Amino acid sequence: MKKVIAVFLVTWLMACSTNPGSFRHYQFSTTAIESQPGFEDLQHSTAVILSLTVPDYLKQNKMIIQVDDGELQYSQLHLWAQLPAKAIHNQMRKSINLSAKGWYVTPGNQSVRQESSVRLHVNLSHFYPTTAGEVVMAGDWLFSMDGKPQTKSDFSYQRALTEDGYAAALKTKAVLIEQLAQEINQHIARNLPVSEGH
Repeated sequence: MKKVIAVFLVTWLMACSTNPGSFRHYQFSTTAIESQPGFEDLQHSTAVILSLTVPDYLKQNKMIIQVDDGELQYSQLHLWAQLPAKAIHNQMRKSINLSAKGWYVTPGNQSVRQESSVRLHVNLSHFYPTTAGEVVMAGDWLFSMDGKPQTKSDFSYQRALTEDGYAAALKTKAVLIEQLAQEINQHIARNLPVSEGH
């Protein structure tokens, strides 16, 4: 029975539309609170530069699903609205900033990079839905100050899908990003000396 469900899920997710070329595009919800600090907050906050490394399958815009332990399948008609690496980076930045106090995460333009000595690098090694009906996210993150690594931590999250489809998978991915953001925020709160005024 489990095998039948898995086959059905793959068929449903990967099936081509009867209307050739009817592409569907997906993005993270835009209803989430925009968490970029205001100008007043920036003056009394430490900038943390966020960088992200992703596997090759997140550097192209086709949705994917893991069909067994070693195989990923690419959808031809279900696509990210923007490159997933950029979308994930933006979602992660917003999720971390939601509960940040005394610091804020930024992608880092040139001037910020020159001024800030605090870095957060996230390496995603796995991030996809599976035919078993869950979303997997795993990798590691590195927190460094003044060019010196402070903490490196592995992470691995799994969450069951409550609905079928790529839209539901993307909502679940956002939840996992929020979980990772909470883990990172707890670490920063314990280890980052915040600017006076906060």
